[in-house]
Amino acid sequence: MKRVKLLAIIALLSVSMQQVWGQAVTLGQWNFAGQIQFGVSPFAASTTASNITVGGLTRGPGVTTASAGNAAGDTWGGNGFDNSATAAAAATNGDYVTFTVTPSSGYTISFSEIGAFNTRRSNTGAREMQWQYSLNGTTYTDIGTSMVTTSTSSGGTNQGATTLSNEAALTNVPAGTTVTFRLLVYNATAAGGNWYMNGASGNPSLIIRGVVGTALPLHLLSFKGQQENNGNRLNWATAQESNVARFAVERSSNGQQFTEVASLEAKGNDLNGNNQYTYLDAKVNGTALYRLKMIDRDNRFSYSNIVALRKDAVSSAIRVYPNPTRNTLFVEGLQGKTSYSVTDATGRKVMAATANGTGNALSLDVAQLAPGLYFMQYADDNGSASLKFVKQ
Repeated sequence: MKRVKLLAIIALLSVSMQQVWGQAVTLGQWNFAGQIQFGVSPFAASTTASNITVGGLTRGPGVTTASAGNAAGDTWGGNGFDNSATAAAAATNGDYVTFTVTPSSGYTISFSEIGAFNTRRSNTGAREMQWQYSLNGTTYTDIGTSMVTTSTSSGGTNQGATTLSNEAALTNVPAGTTVTFRLLVYNATAAGGNWYMNGASGNPSLIIRGVVGTALPLHLLSFKGQQENNGNRLNWATAQESNVARFAVERSSNGQQFTEVASLEAKGNDLNGNNQYTYLDAKVNGTALYRLKMIDRDNRFSYSNIVALRKDAVSSAIRVYPNPTRNTLFVEGLQGKTSYSVTDATGRKVMAATANGTGNALSLDVAQLAPGLYFMQYADDNGSASLKFVKQ
């Protein structure tokens, strides 16, 4: 007899407040055409969006401009990158370029991408680069994978666009939060080796894009869910409901298409400014993902974080360790032939295979996965289940 247990997994896929959705715009643009002698630092953006502040493109403390008279025209950059053979060394030695973006009071930013741009180098100049971001100016997170500059000619090397919308921390950044972007530059072979952002190319500018939104007069304190015998229970708490009309509860099976399943009228501010809400969704089977659409009286709206509730059969003898993990995840207790898959918090499948459970722990190589929350779904001779783990 298979044992069935309801396993509720709450996955935070975004921060608790989001702006009204809109088209991505150019937040900041730096055009390198016309720059000489490595360019000025800070180099002010030639174009900026309204209701945000964009800091100038600035050379890090380890970047020099020796022999600037020999620098290529229509470029911006420097030299001195030979101190750093790796990205980590570049961060320590100040071998990077950086800029900042800050939403103004009453506004938020959801970053979408750093557009394609062009780089070039001298024969001994820095070859590799890595984008990072920070919300506090101290702790940095890698964005995507490293890039390589191969060309020493004026045509340079095209660096494709870098996606930012996959970074939850860069979605709905609140007013007053300064996001620092930096490009680590490293692996030069001589102190005098030059590296440039190249204006003499098909991509003469560095551009960052995103959505600038207006924050609603509402503070969502929490949005959580749990499975009960008669359905999925959703609970949320709010503050500062000064102009909120209603809350639409939306449900999805895939995290892409959402359908409204309920509407609750906003209570407005009470004596202490906080309100509690609850809703039971009884008409649901399998996996369900929920979000709140918080609608203002003038029809502006924002979305909450997404809550994922999964109905699974699970054997209590199954466990995963170490959790969190960095390189290898062990799954203990599988019996017989086992099929499994691993999905990220958005439901995207990142790994799948079959194995034979022989009493020994199944080992999974997860070193290539990005840090975050993951779900392992499996089925063996005793049933099926979903387990969660964290990749550091």
